[in-house]
Amino acid sequence: MPRFYGHPLGGLQPSKSGYVEVVDMGGARLYWEEYGAASGRPLFAILGATTKIPSMGHFVQVAVERGYRVLLYESRGIGRSSCNAVGRQTTTLLAADAQAVLDGAWGTDSRFALFGISMGGMVAQELLYRLVAAGQKSRILA
Repeated sequence: MPRFYGHPLGGLQPSKSGYVEVVDMGGARLYWEEYGAASGRPLFAILGATTKIPSMGHFVQVAVERGYRVLLYESRGIGRSSCNAVGRQTTTLLAADAQAVLDGAWGTDSRFALFGISMGGMVAQELLYRLVAAGQKSRILA
């Protein structure tokens, strides 16, 4: 697959996209996209604090080339996601948002590899903690 570094997501189109509604901290509507073949290895990528999906073009291209099916989302108040609450957004809250997106897009029994970028790495750690504490560690592939 040729890479188009100057074009958002290298010209790739999402195979699926949608919104997940969350109610914590006043609520939010979180936008997500999935890239790659349905048969690909599932990879949930949690973006940095103010990162929008189009800026992840090179990452998505390489992951898809390597056989992954990639799920990404935009955090509260970023890009196409909304945020109805004013106040502090903690990594615990953002991990709950991440789990809501994951469960809404792929289902509550989905298994996946996890990748966090910058602030997303801290949110990924909180998400891992949430899943293990809830007895769901078998969902995590890597």
